[in-house]
Order: sequence, then C-alpha cells, then structure tokens
Amino acid sequence: MQAKKRNPAHRHKHTTQDDKKHIPVISVDYMYMNDAADDTNNPILVVHDSESEGVWAIFARKKGESSYVKSRVAGIIRRLGYAKVVIKSDQEPAIKVMENKVIESLLEDDFKEMCGRQVVVQHSPVGESAANGAIENAIQRVQGQIRAIKLDLETNMKHKLMPSQSIWPWLVEYAAQTLLYWRISGD
Repeated sequence: MQAKKRNPAHRHKHTTQDDKKHIPVISVDYMYMNDAADDTNNPILVVHDSESEGVWAIFARKKGESSYVKSRVAGIIRRLGYAKVVIKSDQEPAIKVMENKVIESLLEDDFKEMCGRQVVVQHSPVGESAANGAIENAIQRVQGQIRAIKLDLETNMKHKLMPSQSIWPWLVEYAAQTLLYWRISGD
C-alpha cells in the first residue's frame, strides 16, 4: 500500500491564543516638516494601521479639535472595517482631544451597531518614543515622501512651493497615499 501525499492546499491553519488576542492598532501622531515655530509650519496628523501597514497623512491648520481631521480619521477607521480596534498615541493633550472627537464621531453613526465594534484608546508612557515606534517610522517615511514629491514638483514647475500655498493639503495626503498604494510588501 502506498502512502497518500498530503495536498498543501488542504492544510489547516492552527489558531493560537495570540491570533485570537490580536487587535489591529491605529497609531496617530502629529508631525511638522521643519522646526520653525511660525504660521507656515502647519501640523500634519499621521495615521498608521498595524494590520495593513497602511499610512495616511492629514494636513491640519492646528492641533487638537478640527472637524476635517476628525472626519478623515473616523472615515479611515470605518473603511478599515475592524470589529475591534486600538487607537494608540502619546499623551499629548491635542492628540487626546482629537481621539475623543473621533470616537464621538464613530459612536454617533451606526459604526458600533454594525458589528458590535469597539474602540479602545491606548497611550504610550510619557517620554517613551520607542513605545510608538510604528508611528515614528511612518512619520519619517511620510516626511521623506513629501520632500521628494515637493522637490520633483519644484524642479518641473521651476517654482518654489511655499507652505502657505493651497497645494500643501493635497501634497501631504498624496505623499502618504503613494506610500500606501505603492509599498513593497514583505509577503
């Protein structure tokens, strides 16, 4: 009698306790393009999803409460479609205000009732930037991509782009989208 070979397609994935406990983490933090403390240096909110490795960047006029930023972050979380999600950030007061507004927005609609979805907030310890390594890495990538696209636009247009120009909100979001859409996966 000959032994029957197993078909690799019929392998069952074994679920471990760690798989059951895994909850996607949406990390958020503000960044700036430079260290200047003037009106031309607007904050940019960067969002990172641990599950898809997705990165988004949202141009903000100021830190904290912003209906545009709130609706963009809430929209990102809705589209990701997770049953349970952790929103992770540092303990900066402006981030906490934004998080609370996002959660209020998510609970205003049928987000929670669709699948019993839950949102948990997690703050990294004060002074522990390593605890937010994923978002810090995403910030560096977004900054680099914004600089690269800005330089390319300036070279082709033969015109220097100023942060006060209306192209900046588009440039910020587009730079993050290029990281999201054209990333090289480790799979």
